[in-house]
Amino acid sequence: MAFLNNKEDGGLDFFDLDEDLTADLEDEDGGSIDTGWDEEEKSGRSSYGRREYTNSQRRGESYRERRTPEGRTSLGSSSRNGGRGSDRNSRRNADYSSRNGGRNTGYSSRNSGRSSSRSNRQSTGRNSGRVRKRRKRINPVVPVVLLIFFILVIALGAKMYQDRYGYSSTVADLNSYFGISGDSETAIIENNEILDTKAQVFDGEAYLDLDTVQESVNPRFYWGITDNIVIYCLPTEMVTTTVGTNEWTSDTDGTVTENYTLTRLSDDGKTLYIALDYIRKFTNLSYNYYSDPNRMTLAVSWGDRSVAELTKDSNVRITGGVKSDILTPVDKGTQVTVLEQGEQWSKVETDDGFIGYLENKVLSDPQTVTDTPVTDVAEPEFTTVRLDGTVNMAWHNLTNSDANANFDSDTADVKALNVIAPTWFSVQDDDGNLGNWASSDYVAKAHDKGWKVWAVVDNFNTAGVDHNNCIALLSRRQNIITQLMNFADQYGFDGINVDFEQIDPAYGQDFIEFIRELSISCRKKGLTLSVDNYVTYNFNDYYHMDEQGAFADYVCIMGYDEHYAGDTEAGSVASIDYVKYGIERALQEVPAEKVVNGIPFYTRLWTSDDTGMTSSTLGMAAAQQFVSDHGQTPVWDETTQQHVVDFTEGSTHYQMWLEDADSIRSKLGVMQAEGIAGVAEWKLTQETSDVWDVIAEYVNGTLNAGQNE
Repeated sequence: MAFLNNKEDGGLDFFDLDEDLTADLEDEDGGSIDTGWDEEEKSGRSSYGRREYTNSQRRGESYRERRTPEGRTSLGSSSRNGGRGSDRNSRRNADYSSRNGGRNTGYSSRNSGRSSSRSNRQSTGRNSGRVRKRRKRINPVVPVVLLIFFILVIALGAKMYQDRYGYSSTVADLNSYFGISGDSETAIIENNEILDTKAQVFDGEAYLDLDTVQESVNPRFYWGITDNIVIYCLPTEMVTTTVGTNEWTSDTDGTVTENYTLTRLSDDGKTLYIALDYIRKFTNLSYNYYSDPNRMTLAVSWGDRSVAELTKDSNVRITGGVKSDILTPVDKGTQVTVLEQGEQWSKVETDDGFIGYLENKVLSDPQTVTDTPVTDVAEPEFTTVRLDGTVNMAWHNLTNSDANANFDSDTADVKALNVIAPTWFSVQDDDGNLGNWASSDYVAKAHDKGWKVWAVVDNFNTAGVDHNNCIALLSRRQNIITQLMNFADQYGFDGINVDFEQIDPAYGQDFIEFIRELSISCRKKGLTLSVDNYVTYNFNDYYHMDEQGAFADYVCIMGYDEHYAGDTEAGSVASIDYVKYGIERALQEVPAEKVVNGIPFYTRLWTSDDTGMTSSTLGMAAAQQFVSDHGQTPVWDETTQQHVVDFTEGSTHYQMWLEDADSIRSKLGVMQAEGIAGVAEWKLTQETSDVWDVIAEYVNGTLNAGQNE
């Protein structure tokens, strides 16, 4: 029986219990080695693998014959013990054989080869006196360790390569990517971008906050905070709903009940949410909702876009690079919108709202497709009451009823005029009650000349009255509108010119809602509605000129006061660049056929001395008289397209950029080039008569804009 034995060199060797444990252990010189067993331990170890061993057997008696080198048969123990115990061994062998019924024979035959070989080696070694040396065997631990080492090296190399060059398998935190938190928040993907604001889902219905609706979907939804209503204006009627209800009302449809809540307030009452399905009643849009995470794709405009198909399975990543986190897997054959193309990566958008990057090598060549627009809602038709030909409107500043008597004298020199706008109505209090100094005779005289009368209503000519409160409530707005409609019936004027100035930004929505509601009444009555506006910049872009362009018949730019009373810098009232900018800015939001540009019939005289700088307003004639009185000769300034005087008398410095026929010609030339609807003049009685000749050329289409000095 063979067992493993540790070698001194760290290897493993086999020893046979049949021989090594039954014989006296010897060292390499044949001496006896103490096993450390006492007699009791020896006698107690009686059975090994179905064979019995006795103390005599441990002293060298052997059961197996060994073949000597000379071919003789000898007992392994005889050479050492001089044949002692041979008879006893023979008897025991015979007795052992009889008891085991021949089993020993089989055992002996299986082990005979191994035992004989070992016996021969041992006998030869002992007889010759040579030191027995064990055969070197291969240590099986070494190749295992080497194999493990090589596996670790390969694995480490693969990991290092993956870390540096391999594709990241990290999936992005999608809630963080879309910027959503809470179960009801839903990301909005519109116009190829993820909006900062989020939709909300209540009772299975999707809602957008009012700011998002107005900025990205439809600007015409108006929330009357104090009134607790939401209004949507159509060309000829208003649609209203009370916040938190499922009913809406209009003149055409009466009261309609829906199976969802149309509008909701946030818990703090500061944010209004409007159901997308209610918005869709007035707006052509499409949206699709997705979960995990909550998001919706929203479309309100359609056109051409570039698309490509995936040629193999891949992953959309947050940025262009193999180490970027994964947004979503995409399958071969999926179509994506290509937003930007780079050398190796392209920015794309998936149909379900993921905007990220794909490698160009997994994309087909981009193709252009045209989306089919949603046309569920017919575009409202805003009928207009406009003039045939070019508008030439003069504002006639009247501050009381008696001033109407000056009609004839104030209009004696005008030419090519077709609209006169008397300043007849002014807001008197927060409730919207109007001051009135209109005149039927005035209207009759204007009509006799073939002119239209567009009565002006303003909000700034009554001392102590807030400019905003009169439009903050539906009842106040409707009070103003009702009075104007009654005045139109009473005096017979042809239109209304709204000159509401100094509106606070917080009331911008109230102002444009007033214009919408007023336009409904004007349209029903056949009155022309025009609205006056400052030159638009970012800081005053809350008068919503784009919505004015939809609801009003004309949008008038007050193209003057570039430098105004109280300004800290002297300059022109209306330089040519200022005029150009004002018109071009308006045309970004209003059709050219609705834009009327206002020009000044006045200038400012700037006076500077040791106490500071002041200005005074002078009409054209008065300005020319000042120049003459001071013996000055105006110089044409090509930059401003105006005549300029700049001189000092004593300790006083005078500056003035004059408005005259030449400066007006330059301005009209810009207006003619832009193809806008016409011109308006502020104000009658400040002009010189020669100006009307130039204006008449513009109105009649014969203006030569290059005749200035």
